[in-house]
Amino acid sequence: MTLMQLKCFWTVGTIGSFTEAAEELFISQSAVSKNIAALEQELSFPLFDRNGKTVTLTIGARRMLEYSGEIINMLKNMESEAKEIRRGLYSDKQIRLAGVPTMAAFDVLSQINDFNTHNPDFEIIVEEQDEDRVLFLLQSGGCDVAFCSNIKISTKNYNFLKVCHEDFSVAFHKNHELAGKPELRLSELKGAKFIFSKQESMLYDLCYNACVDAGFTPNVVMRTSRVDIAEQFVMSQRCCCMGLSRVLHANATPEQCITRIVDSPGFDYVLCWKKSDYTSPALKSFINFIKCSMQQ
Repeated sequence: MTLMQLKCFWTVGTIGSFTEAAEELFISQSAVSKNIAALEQELSFPLFDRNGKTVTLTIGARRMLEYSGEIINMLKNMESEAKEIRRGLYSDKQIRLAGVPTMAAFDVLSQINDFNTHNPDFEIIVEEQDEDRVLFLLQSGGCDVAFCSNIKISTKNYNFLKVCHEDFSVAFHKNHELAGKPELRLSELKGAKFIFSKQESMLYDLCYNACVDAGFTPNVVMRTSRVDIAEQFVMSQRCCCMGLSRVLHANATPEQCITRIVDSPGFDYVLCWKKSDYTSPALKSFINFIKCSMQQ
């Protein structure tokens, strides 16, 4: 068994909901279910009785919850101790920033370079990860600040600075039958062959659910986070790539047509940091620098 399996079991067992447990752990509901299923297989008995949306512990699981609670509490104490150790290892002049792969399209990296130029005494260490991993690092203290969407960020526990708003567009080959329109509604894409971001990403869920809300199940023929691979399939004239408007425009070729989706889900990209954590002089300077650059 793994710590993540125990965390999922403990969180579902104490909250009583797979959906709320996923939100608490900053992972997808399917990831929670997979971890619970793996733990049940290893223990050889079911942990929960599921009746619709109601989730209750089985008799065998109640004792297991006590053990997992002890382990989780020990882990929390370990994480707290690790925070103090990290403070000793990392200088107040260092900033650990975790960001989603799309941050390069939103001028974040150039702003980091500008900050380093104007503040040579400070150092920013950047780590690129998928959204769920970024949020996990932020929650666990594995980074000081994160660049990610605001979809799963609670203002109760986090400070955040809005960097930009984003929505979705589609990329067609210029000879595609839907190319050339200034904008489209999602319902007009029914029957199209789609390229989406990889399935475990937040962007995949947003695109997929938006299509379902528009009245159809999207025919997804490719899942990839590689823009160059998506471009090759778009050039085949058979597929359209649904993704972030800014990213698609930044990588468009003369053979492509980028069309805005007027009823696409929108969200904000933010810099966020925990309210409860120590805010170093370096992080304060970086946040103020971004605020000033956005006002210019």
